Amino acid sequence: MAESLCGILLIETKHAIGSLDSQIKAVVEHKAYGKALMIHWKDWQEEKRRTPMTVRYDPRTDKNVLDTVFRCAAMPTY
Repeated sequence: MAESLCGILLIETKHAIGSLDSQIKAVVEHKAYGKALMIHWKDWQEEKRRTPMTVRYDPRTDKNVLDTVFRCAAMPTY
């Protein structure tokens, strides 16, 4: 694996986290940037709001799942 570029985070927004394209992107790594951080906007219809959620690949189920609420302050940990 190539060494990641310091300070660069590749973020991909996803509408459909279960699509084949999304599953592939969740496990591949870019040569320079490393793994992309996938973000999905979770709609809360009853509250009329949207929340950015991180997406992770679950190897047990071979599917992408919503992980945690995305926080800009946590970006250095990704």
